[in-house]
Amino acid sequence: MREGRFREDLFYRINLITVRLPALRERPDDIPLLVNFFVQNLRTTYHRPALRISTAALHWLRTLPLAGNIRELKNLVERAVLVSGKDELGPEDFQAHFQKMPQEMRRAPICPQSAR
Repeated sequence: MREGRFREDLFYRINLITVRLPALRERPDDIPLLVNFFVQNLRTTYHRPALRISTAALHWLRTLPLAGNIRELKNLVERAVLVSGKDELGPEDFQAHFQKMPQEMRRAPICPQSAR
């Protein structure tokens, strides 16, 4: 509005309520629900009906800071599905892709072998 790019009258029409949606890293309990939703959709998209995600992978994914929020999580899941030839995705299927992300986005621990 200050720069004259947005009409002030429209701003006041749409500015009725402010909704604060916490970042995904603040809602780790939502991550397994979202990952399972993405996997369910990707089964159909990529014709992989037996595709599933291990409990260890879900646990590891909950530890991610996910600076990119839901889109980053979705891309990480889809990348793992496309690259992995396995029906069950484990932490290792995500870790390799997570390590390739920019340094500021990589703040999650590597899942120890015993946690699988």
